[in-house]
Amino acid sequence: MPCPDSETLMELAIGAATGVAQHSAGDAAIHAHLASCAPCTSAYSEWLLVAQAGRQAVAAPGSAGECPDENSLAEYLDGILPGLERRALELHFAACPPCLRQLCEVHSLLAEAQRATAPHKIALQWLKEGLRLVSAAADVFTPVTLNPAPVLWGREMPDALAWDMAQDGYHLRIALQHSGPARLNLHLALQLDGAPAPGPRILLRHGGAILESRVMDELGSASFLGLEAANYDVEIGLPERSLRFEVETTPAE
Repeated sequence: MPCPDSETLMELAIGAATGVAQHSAGDAAIHAHLASCAPCTSAYSEWLLVAQAGRQAVAAPGSAGECPDENSLAEYLDGILPGLERRALELHFAACPPCLRQLCEVHSLLAEAQRATAPHKIALQWLKEGLRLVSAAADVFTPVTLNPAPVLWGREMPDALAWDMAQDGYHLRIALQHSGPARLNLHLALQLDGAPAPGPRILLRHGGAILESRVMDELGSASFLGLEAANYDVEIGLPERSLRFEVETTPAE
C-alpha cells in the first residue's frame, strides 16, 4: 500500500495511546505497512511517544479543566513549564482527547520548523592523501566533479571536493581543499542571478564561537585557509535570510 498521510498516522498513534484504537482492516493494513517502511514507522513512533507522554497521568473524574492554548502546549513540549503546571496539563490530556490530538499537531509543527531552520551539513573525513565524503544533504547540495576540474578563479584542485547550493536567487559554490597535515582550505564563491555578489558578510564559527569574519570580495569570493580538520558553522548574511551550512571534518584514525 502507499504511505498513509500524516493525519492518518497521527490518529493511529493517538488511538494506540488512548486505548481507543478501532482495530479495523484499514488499521491492520497500515500496521503491516509500518513493518516495512522506516519513514512511516519513524513518524508514527514520534507521535506515539508524544501522545503517551501526554497521557502519563491518570485522570480523575472531572479533572479535565480548561483547555490550554497553543502557547501552553508549546511550552509543555519545550519542557519549560513549572512542575505543577506540567502535571495539571498531563491530567488534562488524560481526560481530553481533542487536546491530546492538538498536542501532537503542535509537536509536528515545531519539529518541522526546527528541521527547516537547522543548517545543512557536509561531513568529510580527512585522509593523508585527500578528502573522503561521509555524507551531505543531497536535497540541498549538488556535487561538483573535481578530477581535476576548474573551481573558483580557474584553478585546478584535484585534491578538493565541491558543491553548489542555491537559495532565493543566490548560487553558492563551496569547495573544500586538502591542505597539509590535518588541514584544509574552504573556498566560497557567491553569485546572484548569474553575476558575482560582493558584499555579504561571512561568519565562520567553531564550537559556537566566531572564529573569523570577513566580507565577500568584488568577485563574490572568500577563502579560509589552513583550517584544522574540525567542525565549522558557516553563515552568509543575505538581505532576506542567512544562508547557513555546517562542515564536519574528522581526521582518519
